[in-house]
Amino acid sequence: MCAPIKVIPLLLLLLSVCACSNEPSEGTSKQKEITIHVAVSLSAMVRELGDHFSAKHDLSINYNFASSGALARQLIAAPRGEIYLSANQQWMKRALEAKAVDRTSAQALFANQLVLVSHTDSPIQTLEPLDICHATTMATTRISIGDPDYVPAGQYARAWLQSLSFGESNAWEAVKERVIPATDAHAALARVQANRDMIGIVYLTDYLTQVNKLQLLHTIPTEATAPIHYYGAVINNSPHAATATAFLNYLQSKQNQQVVEKYGFTPINRSLTRLD
Repeated sequence: MCAPIKVIPLLLLLLSVCACSNEPSEGTSKQKEITIHVAVSLSAMVRELGDHFSAKHDLSINYNFASSGALARQLIAAPRGEIYLSANQQWMKRALEAKAVDRTSAQALFANQLVLVSHTDSPIQTLEPLDICHATTMATTRISIGDPDYVPAGQYARAWLQSLSFGESNAWEAVKERVIPATDAHAALARVQANRDMIGIVYLTDYLTQVNKLQLLHTIPTEATAPIHYYGAVINNSPHAATATAFLNYLQSKQNQQVVEKYGFTPINRSLTRLD
């Protein structure tokens, strides 16, 4: 006599296999996350556009805001994340030379310019370029800029002062003992807001975010400084390189040009494949 077939245990086994196959895997259920290393002067604009992009593509964006130099050093030591947004070409070059970012993806994104600002209660309400040398010996005793050793805003400010002839030397030599370097562009701005006896040389875009708390003394023409350009690149070996490329394209899209200009930036598009 044939042994009876154990139908029930077999049926339970088949049902359990089907149930497991229908469960979402960890990879498909977890929302995609990307990390963007952002020069602090881009923070407000990138956050706004990042929020729109993340909602559209159902992903989460982690932001790492710092000076371009600090970010580049982090990436050179450990290239993690998806995108590096730098406030100048020098630090992007460093990242490219260290192979921390993908050269084929590197590109110029936006332009900016410098302005002179003061506290709203400062007695100085207008200032011509060379007046800065005299002003620092009167009511305004100090000048706030980003640290020119590694903060692009400070490097641009120092170079501009060096280009101004004053006496037998230049404006930088006349005021450098009164310069207070800051850790990043926003910190330089914050110092001016907190001190009525201080002048700041900052980005136009940063001033526009605090226009009710500062006085605009002078707008430095773009032709008076080296080009103040921002650059973006995809980080090498990024697990989400396609998404990173899509975000860089999104930053430059015509649909977002109004947002870019609202923050005071000028859209540009120049390949960095051959560096100057």
